[in-house]
Amino acid sequence: MQIKKPSRILWISIALGLCFDLLFWKKPVGISYFLFVFVLIAAGFVLAYLEGRKPAGLTWLMAGITLFFSAMIFIREEPFTTFINVLLSLIGLGLLALTFSSGLWIRYSLADMVTGIARLVSGTLAGGSSLLATSRKMEVEDHKDVDAPKKPKAISFWAIFRGVLLAFPIVFFLALLLVSADPVFSKELERILDINKFMEYAVRLAMVGIIGYLLSGVYLYSLEKSHRSDLIGMDKPWFPAFLGFTESAIVLGSVNILFAFFVVVQFKYFFGGQTNIVVDGFTYAEYARRGFGELIAVAILSLILFLGLSAVTRRESPGKQKWFTGLGLVLVCLVAVILVSSFQRLSLLEAAYGFTRSRTYSHIFMVWLGILLAAVIVLEIINYRRGFAMAALIVLVGFGATLNFINIDGFIVRANVERARAGEELDYMYFQELSTDSIPQALSEFRATNDPEVKTLLGVSMVCRSAEMEGHLDKWEWTGFNISYNTAVNVLREAAPEFKEYQLIENTEGGWRANTVKTPFGEKDCYKSYQDMD
Repeated sequence: MQIKKPSRILWISIALGLCFDLLFWKKPVGISYFLFVFVLIAAGFVLAYLEGRKPAGLTWLMAGITLFFSAMIFIREEPFTTFINVLLSLIGLGLLALTFSSGLWIRYSLADMVTGIARLVSGTLAGGSSLLATSRKMEVEDHKDVDAPKKPKAISFWAIFRGVLLAFPIVFFLALLLVSADPVFSKELERILDINKFMEYAVRLAMVGIIGYLLSGVYLYSLEKSHRSDLIGMDKPWFPAFLGFTESAIVLGSVNILFAFFVVVQFKYFFGGQTNIVVDGFTYAEYARRGFGELIAVAILSLILFLGLSAVTRRESPGKQKWFTGLGLVLVCLVAVILVSSFQRLSLLEAAYGFTRSRTYSHIFMVWLGILLAAVIVLEIINYRRGFAMAALIVLVGFGATLNFINIDGFIVRANVERARAGEELDYMYFQELSTDSIPQALSEFRATNDPEVKTLLGVSMVCRSAEMEGHLDKWEWTGFNISYNTAVNVLREAAPEFKEYQLIENTEGGWRANTVKTPFGEKDCYKSYQDMD
């Protein structure tokens, strides 16, 4: 179906490029990201309506998921959670463009996603020029009228626009050369215009043009080609299996034997769980620290190994299929035990040293990795291996949603304060490295605890953070609005009378933050010193 009005797509894309410039150029990112994603999606639906394209039912679901994760960017502030939110919102936008009319994203395999991304990228790069050419062709056809007397053609705006696009980079480049070649010319030019401002606006104009061009290609692909219903591997495999069953069985069997031996060794330690027990010269905490990362790597590599063998192994008979599935089931079960082992190691590490972001991420990741392993074996049993891509996407969405709902930094504060109440040391300076997501929880713990030392350290932490945040408010811009930051500032202002016994002593000597807080129990540093970091 031909596009009715190509110029409309171009206009909207250019407007979105200007919107990008206004929201993000030298501005902090916060609510601006959600607003831009919302406008991108809304523009797509509006264009589809005007062009007579109807979105599939599942397209609305993907739009909702995309908007949810983009909205969480101005609700949470923790860096890794923000990264996952950005990643998932970008994946959502890509799937919306690829399957707007068909809604087939839920049936995509890995091969469909890879080839779909390649098609979308090529369509994006070529789409803008195609729209410009089509727009020009329609202008020419509109002026053709064999029966009407010839009269001068009115100058088309798009002709002017295309001329400016062609002339600007040429004039800009030549002007730079002339400015470099002749200081007199440079001074005369500076009298006419501000070179620095001109350079800035030139870059911004180029950015608007590039973004508008790329978005026009995305919208064109979505309107013209997102109805595609051909899925790779539905009728026949993407590529023929080339590895014999015997070879795959030996590989899986060998790995299973290795893992089984490892699991037998692990059972010796599963129920010993005290940090003061020595294992071959290591404490349990040291033992956990040395092996955790390697066990996670083993689990991930095992999953990749099984998926790879499943894709390339010939299974000519039902018997061979059952044996292969059985070996895969054993592998997944053994990997699940390895995950339990790594989970226990991580728990020992946290009991000995406290909770950090990386340890908390890993805990959540292991749970979702276990769910993915279970999904893989189910897909193998029902002989629907192409469903792995969607299972992985669902797991990634679940992982991202869990990070948002748990509030990683708030959880770390709660868990470490609980350890401190049990007699462990509280690293309150680590709280200064956490995002503002942690502040409401820290204030709640401050009010709830009866331990004077823990209460003092929490009070020091919040007085230091309050001073830091208040100092940043003079740079506030609405585009960077974040609910977490705004909430933290407000709750600390309301709680200020509760910190009357804590006096902040500012010291910025040598350009290094060295603020301290005078408390009833002595003076405490706000931040770690260079010596502490070493």
